[in-house]
Amino acid sequence: MKLFDQIIEPCSFRRDMTPLPFQEAKDQFERQYIDELLRYARGNVKLAAELAGRDRKGLYVIMDKHGIRPSCYRMKNSS
Repeated sequence: MKLFDQIIEPCSFRRDMTPLPFQEAKDQFERQYIDELLRYARGNVKLAAELAGRDRKGLYVIMDKHGIRPSCYRMKNSS
């Protein structure tokens, strides 16, 4: 599955919704982006940071800002 395949096409216009304030739209994008990265990387922050072209510390700052815990994305052992 490609990242962001649920994002609206760039040229489409959502007539039924008023635009979000910039900071709210940015926060929403960050949460969705980090969520999709961590799902793809199965909670591996190092891999997620590499995919995003960021360092782990920067990714942890964004995750902390949004209350995102990578442990929620890790596979549980079924022992």
